Amino acid sequence: MENENKTTKLIQTGAEIVGAVIAGAIGLIGGPVFAIGGNIAGVAVSKGIGEFAERILSNREQVRVGASAGLTIVGVQENLDNGLVLRQDGFFDSDEINRSKAEELFEGVLMKCKNEFEEKKIKFISNIYKNVAFDSSVNPDNANQILNVVQQLSYRQLTILAMVGQNISNKYSLRINDFREDYDNVTTDIEFLLQDFILLDRQGLICRNDETTLLDISDVVPGIMKLTQIGTDYFKLLDLNFMDEREFNFIDQIK
Repeated sequence: MENENKTTKLIQTGAEIVGAVIAGAIGLIGGPVFAIGGNIAGVAVSKGIGEFAERILSNREQVRVGASAGLTIVGVQENLDNGLVLRQDGFFDSDEINRSKAEELFEGVLMKCKNEFEEKKIKFISNIYKNVAFDSSVNPDNANQILNVVQQLSYRQLTILAMVGQNISNKYSLRINDFREDYDNVTTDIEFLLQDFILLDRQGLICRNDETTLLDISDVVPGIMKLTQIGTDYFKLLDLNFMDEREFNFIDQIK
């Protein structure tokens, strides 16, 4: 009972970041194992949160972990309610020696969120577990790599990745020329923004749709940038299609 109370309290601290989501998450807790349909995904989540509840965390770390846990619990239940089926390829299997891949990934999600000072990223990092748990096409090792790379990206880089993925047929009317001819008019703020595009290109997440190599920031053409295949995987697993376009507050600088 004491451990259950610690777990519940930890999740409740996340309300500061994700508000009403926490109430829904608390409602899905059933005894020592989270309800979440009474399934194996809930077991992995329950173990992970229970372990974090026993750790010494700063107040802010508790808030971040609680928020991530709450988002994950609700996200898994929403997938189940929508008729999605949990993967059955051994992702949730454990034995006396080895933890399941599910447990490892969920701990990784909580660890990354615990240390994430750009707290807007927590929502998207937390989406990784609830999406991988239902998609057997995702190699768990690749999911862990995505988790590590996302931690290195800034929130603005995530918003650029989301914008590129959402910018179908250049619906945002972004610039369709590079910056070489008028680079003298580029401000420092735009230079930093273009550097984010370059860094995403170097990670293999975006590229120009004319296959031109980006040699430096002047080669960025915002209106014709596209997701690579790997970038599409990130876009999907992070649920970046659902990022509100109001987060793209840099768009006017690249039109």
